[in-house]
Amino acid sequence: MIAPTLRQIVEGLSLGFEPRTHGPGKTLEFEAAGERPRYCHLVIENDSCHFAPGPADKPSVRLRTEGATLRAIGSRELEIATAIREGRLAVDGDIESLRLLKSFRQLQGEALRDPIGFPPGPVHLSPTVWLAIAFVPWAIFWGSLWLNSPSPGALVGFALALLLGAYRRIFGGLTFFEVGTMLALALSTVLPIEQRGILFGTSFAELSFLWALGAAVRPLGLCGEYTRWKFVPILSKTALFRYPNAVISLAWALGFLANALVTLFPLPRLLPIPSSAAHVITFTACAVYTTRKERGAREERIDDIDRRLIMFRRTGFLLSAIAAAVVVWVLLKHR
Repeated sequence: MIAPTLRQIVEGLSLGFEPRTHGPGKTLEFEAAGERPRYCHLVIENDSCHFAPGPADKPSVRLRTEGATLRAIGSRELEIATAIREGRLAVDGDIESLRLLKSFRQLQGEALRDPIGFPPGPVHLSPTVWLAIAFVPWAIFWGSLWLNSPSPGALVGFALALLLGAYRRIFGGLTFFEVGTMLALALSTVLPIEQRGILFGTSFAELSFLWALGAAVRPLGLCGEYTRWKFVPILSKTALFRYPNAVISLAWALGFLANALVTLFPLPRLLPIPSSAAHVITFTACAVYTTRKERGAREERIDDIDRRLIMFRRTGFLLSAIAAAVVVWVLLKHR
């Protein structure tokens, strides 16, 4: 049984807000001893609700308790009135504001799914399919390497990436990965390199750079810019959504970097298998990890999620710097 943190409970509570006529804006502050963070609050104004970490400046009402009681209230196992009567919940401020908690309902599983579930545009494909399509220009480039015609393949891949980017730009939802693919394949068209293995390794390093930098600078992580279309819009604004997508983006960045290093710096004594087999193993591991992470995102206790997200951004910058260094090394060595 998951023991969610204060952040997970209260931010999850905000997803089930049902607009009503509440009058002047209200702020509900929550404090739970022993939790990280210890404080967070909800701001209800203009029939909307948003979550914020930390204590509120001027809360309408402050609820003070400890983790176990808060989890019982969040799961509807314990009534607020009972918790107050038993001394397990202290309330400071406008106690009438507690009635606002009736404006929230629990949203889980399918209730968080968007009824449309497609990125904008006339072509209705699932976000996962659009992500697969974003890799097609790369697949064309890799296929051209096997045919020993890298320059035409890079040019065709670049042209297709331009068409895809134009479609997404016109109808909305252009992603960091699609922009990065255009730039990376444009670079590949002018690389003064003919060796197939070097070009394969360089392309993997470029992909690692894009996925790591996406995790570092994009609020949703690179893959979150696709998966957000599966769910109600408010979910993508929460750390509950950003966290698993940041982890998945970093996992793929690490997988691409590993394949780049295996291809560019083969170590047969340490890795007595062909590099192509190593690629398959790495990609399979990343795909399995992604599937498990997506399914278990709501079943994981995440302590101090804000600090973890900061750590993920720093890790993204580190991995992107390593991947960029690999690309620069290739250009200097084979110019």
